[in-house]
Amino acid sequence: MNGLTMKKMFSFFTISVMAISMRAAGNDIAAKLFDQSSGFRLHEGKVRKQKLIFIPEIPGADTGSWRIVWEKGEKILELILKHPIKLPPFESKIRIEMEIECSPGATLLAADLRLQDAEGEVCMFNSNRGGRYTGNITAIWEIAATGQKVGVSWGRNINKKLDFPVSITNFAFLLQQPKGDITIKSLRLITDPQEVQAEKVTP
Repeated sequence: MNGLTMKKMFSFFTISVMAISMRAAGNDIAAKLFDQSSGFRLHEGKVRKQKLIFIPEIPGADTGSWRIVWEKGEKILELILKHPIKLPPFESKIRIEMEIECSPGATLLAADLRLQDAEGEVCMFNSNRGGRYTGNITAIWEIAATGQKVGVSWGRNINKKLDFPVSITNFAFLLQQPKGDITIKSLRLITDPQEVQAEKVTP
């Protein structure tokens, strides 16, 4: 084995370790959303007749999942992160996955991700899963490092593009029925998924 080959192997190993480390760091942050004290809150939950309920993993635990309940109010629901998540560095794209369990009879029409960029613009992205959401599903959003198309946005310095660094600030869900509930089970951040295999984060 010559020196050039060894150098290439070392470089590949270094890049792989860096990618795995960044992915793990992002997932550690995402996992904190499933801590009772530092997770989510509802926007205008009382006005819209919606509730957010923490479901502990085991009785008395501080970690678990979040149940969102619609009580014959507005069908649109906004789930705000108490502490926005800054996306970890990535080269080509990052995939954001959310495991959702819809209760029997509940159908989600949309699951949206909202990112705030460095200039204050808030950009909305619909899950690319497509179709309606029933049962146990995984909502997926993929964000490109360059050339990412932005359809709907608001806030400051609107230019219809993502100015990095960007942070996850909230999610929005649209329920077909006026009453029902869904449970948010986990959130994963996967950097450059074509190169690094995803690993599930268990809250």
